[in-house]
Amino acid sequence: MSAERQEFTLLGVRAGVDENKMVSVEGIGPLGARLDAMIKGYYASLNNQKVLAQHNGANVYTLYQPPFPSQAALKLASSRLLETFTGQRWPTTATLAITHRCQCRCKHCSAADFMRTDQAEVPPERMLRLIEEVQALGVVTIIFVGGEPLLHRRIYDYIRHVDYDQARPMIFTNGLLLTEERVRKLVDAGLYSLFISIDSPIPQEHDRLRGVKGCWQKAIDGARRCVEAGLLTGLSTYATREALQNGQVERMVKLTTEIGAHEVTIFDVVPTGKLLREEEGVLLTDEDKEALRELSRRCRTDPQLPGAQVQAHVNSSDGFGCFAGYFQFYMTSSGHITPCDFTPLAFGNIQDEPLRDIWLRMTSHEAYRDRCDHCRMQDQEFRAKYIDSIPDESQMPYPISQIGSCGAYSAQEETAEVAGGSGN
Repeated sequence: MSAERQEFTLLGVRAGVDENKMVSVEGIGPLGARLDAMIKGYYASLNNQKVLAQHNGANVYTLYQPPFPSQAALKLASSRLLETFTGQRWPTTATLAITHRCQCRCKHCSAADFMRTDQAEVPPERMLRLIEEVQALGVVTIIFVGGEPLLHRRIYDYIRHVDYDQARPMIFTNGLLLTEERVRKLVDAGLYSLFISIDSPIPQEHDRLRGVKGCWQKAIDGARRCVEAGLLTGLSTYATREALQNGQVERMVKLTTEIGAHEVTIFDVVPTGKLLREEEGVLLTDEDKEALRELSRRCRTDPQLPGAQVQAHVNSSDGFGCFAGYFQFYMTSSGHITPCDFTPLAFGNIQDEPLRDIWLRMTSHEAYRDRCDHCRMQDQEFRAKYIDSIPDESQMPYPISQIGSCGAYSAQEETAEVAGGSGN
């Protein structure tokens, strides 16, 4: 491997990036020759995308995916190719809540309903096996969340347990615990990237929403420590109609730039968690989403701006579409599997059955069988069928099998129909 060029090969694919950060790919061998056109088509857009940073000589296009080239990045491409050939998709992103504990009392917490104090957290031994299990299924990004993941005493062990040839570990954090010592431990454990949640560029407003005085300053100081330590660092926020109109969303992009972070994530405000029954007045309008998509376009092209993952763009017909239950799943701290952390619908529990069976059940369900070009939790028809029918005072996440007609399903029958096994 030369100093000028990083190269990796996997599944008949050779990929590299030169000293000018330009990407090249080609098929090699009998299999690669058959895949060559498809491979080049898959990667053709990379040289038109902004490089946010370099990680061990590889290009970082977003903090949510492994850098290119790397074994994990080629594994991601392999999963997409196998879906094309077999028709069966497998998860590439796993969001794992490892604890329900948190120092904040956020007025808008999306995980509030999942914090089941009546059920124990997934034990460390099962978590370590799960990390291996998700990688075998095809996952290339493992996101540890909470609650607050840094409150879990085994977080560094979990990060360390991720095989870099298979996946990259990242966390979402409120930033309160990002001291110099903990940041150093995260680096030593092999953390790839992290996002720090900032609800507002105005310190007092952020503190009010989080219910912790001084939270904003601690989080920003922690973000700066992460940047200085060489971690791929992002800020995560959400857009309300008010925040769009008064310029706070734009100021969040500016704040990301000022602290030297690499990327900003802007979620739509979604009626979920503590806001589950407050759909009226919460949802963004089409005009709001178009304004967010325009902001996304500017961040993708302007070298002076950070990278941006904007839900209004990603979930749209111009983006990839909704990842929930398609390439992504979420696990609550007690082991329930849902399509995403915004969706309070459970398909099973990893403490009762293998994750593979739960994934097949979810992807064969009528609501998640096909790709969706918008967030289902913002879809009135979806909510009327699956969310509004959840009885009040129910424990969350609610078993989807108890809502409407889910259709007959047998993990054994599905397994017999699907050729192969894991998606890598």
